[in-house]
Amino acid sequence: MKLDIRTIKLMTIANFICFIIYGFVDNLKGSTLSSILVDQSFSHVIGGSLILWSNLGSVISVILVSFIFGAGGRKSTLIIGLSVMAGSMGFFAIVTGKYFMFAGMALIGGSAGIINLSSQSIIASIHSNNRGKFLNLLTFFYGVGAMSAPLFASLILLTDSRWRNVYLIAGIPVIFVFMYLIVIPYKETSQKSNRINMTDAKKLPNAAFIYLFVMFFYSAIEAGIATWLVEYLSKVKIFSFNNARLYLSIFFITIMIGRLIGGFFVDRVGYLLSIISSSIISLLFVLLGIILAPSYAVFIPLSGLFFSIVFPTIVAAVTELTGINSPLALGLLFSMSGLGKMFGPWIQGLLSDAYDLQTGFSIVFLFNLLMLMLLFVNKSIKAKKEFQND
Repeated sequence: MKLDIRTIKLMTIANFICFIIYGFVDNLKGSTLSSILVDQSFSHVIGGSLILWSNLGSVISVILVSFIFGAGGRKSTLIIGLSVMAGSMGFFAIVTGKYFMFAGMALIGGSAGIINLSSQSIIASIHSNNRGKFLNLLTFFYGVGAMSAPLFASLILLTDSRWRNVYLIAGIPVIFVFMYLIVIPYKETSQKSNRINMTDAKKLPNAAFIYLFVMFFYSAIEAGIATWLVEYLSKVKIFSFNNARLYLSIFFITIMIGRLIGGFFVDRVGYLLSIISSSIISLLFVLLGIILAPSYAVFIPLSGLFFSIVFPTIVAAVTELTGINSPLALGLLFSMSGLGKMFGPWIQGLLSDAYDLQTGFSIVFLFNLLMLMLLFVNKSIKAKKEFQND
């Protein structure tokens, strides 16, 4: 069934809004964590565990949601994600005790993972001719939500000291988007293509498998910078905390701007070339920010301008390699992303304790270098394939 233009526009708008919500909810954790620790008398270890459970929930949901695609389709899966998000935010806002809060955070992270995979899958499907552009635009809207979360949380916490109200109020727009999606007359173009068969993993191209590890290292880089930049700048580069937080804000802003701009050229330049070019520049920026004097540390957050297109363009490249939206390929891709977010910052913290913060943060450069090496392997595979076709 071919979708009409009106339905495509409605679904595009709906998924853009879903990604604003995804970015918003995904970044409420950091905005409210300090208040949660004080309110519940939690240690920093338990606070870190809350974040870990959120990421673990996201990884598990991405694996499970790939199978739901075959049973009910992408739209149904997205609706499930929104309903779970609304319910889990209410649950997290009313429970006490670390184990119940771990469960609530895992459900919130799981619902975010469902929305992430479902929305990207829908956008890649309905905009198959220029999916690179629209996937970059989609992740731009994640940035809009991510930038809004700290402002919203600060506003609520200034007028009402209870962090629970942040989650209760934030759950309201999720319900409205849930209702909006239900009335859109969207139907899958091919239910058969959505069904999962684990033997399909053997059929995935070698280049697609390599992209899985590229995604792991990219996610480790982004999460590592987001987690440790303030600590690194304040302790190693001797920045004030306010200036260090400003640099972190610059990092997120440059990612948002880069995805908005990058969406308009990645389809023309080519997915692989776009990712390689941006990875080389970001590698140089991170290196300069680490080895040069503190006044040049601004290169680290500015690297976000070039890192920005890597995530959505990998998604576009994998969907192109595996046919229209292989649920298995996307499930594996987002699972590797979740693992990168979990283990990247953890490895940095481990090395920082074992050696020093300079060593721990510098592992970002190594992740970037490994990512670039894998991309050149894919380039050689592509060149070999083109030679054989000639």
